[in-house]
Amino acid sequence: MIEPNEHVSKKSAVCFLTASIIISAIIPLFFIIIGTFNIFSCSSPILPLWLIGIAILIIIERVVSWRILISETQFENENPIPKTDDLKQIKSWEKSRMENTSKWLILGKNNLRILMFVGIICGTLESYDRLIHSDYQCSIIVPISVFVFSIVTCIVYLFSIVGSIYIWCVSGLTKLDRWTKSSLHQVL
Repeated sequence: MIEPNEHVSKKSAVCFLTASIIISAIIPLFFIIIGTFNIFSCSSPILPLWLIGIAILIIIERVVSWRILISETQFENENPIPKTDDLKQIKSWEKSRMENTSKWLILGKNNLRILMFVGIICGTLESYDRLIHSDYQCSIIVPISVFVFSIVTCIVYLFSIVGSIYIWCVSGLTKLDRWTKSSLHQVL
């Protein structure tokens, strides 16, 4: 965890936050524009509606995520992490930090991400189908936008899943090592 003002200058922080807000606004804005202008010109409005729907989900997810991050940052500014090796104090601080964040917001964010994942899988399949069939009458930017975004997002999700599995395995092995060491202490 980066302590406030420890590794990031104020200028760098402002630039990073501004860039991240702009980037997370460009994709949904692009999707809404492309979807809106092509909804009635396509032989099937599924992909333009998909673009608009995913754009709305991205915007909602970003707003909820930012709200959670702001809440956690305010808590950490008011209650700095204890600078101790006492595990009980750190666990107590972590519990207080988690209680400070709205469980409804976290649940909503997680459900939005699951819904987006399902939508992205559907978008990948539908856009691939539209790209290989020449009878689909629509601007080529619609299926290509859906397909490229869906593939890139699926790759990101895949890396996240693999990383989570790796962390889970390492954590389990660490616990197993501690348990084995404790058992050896009892026997020896």
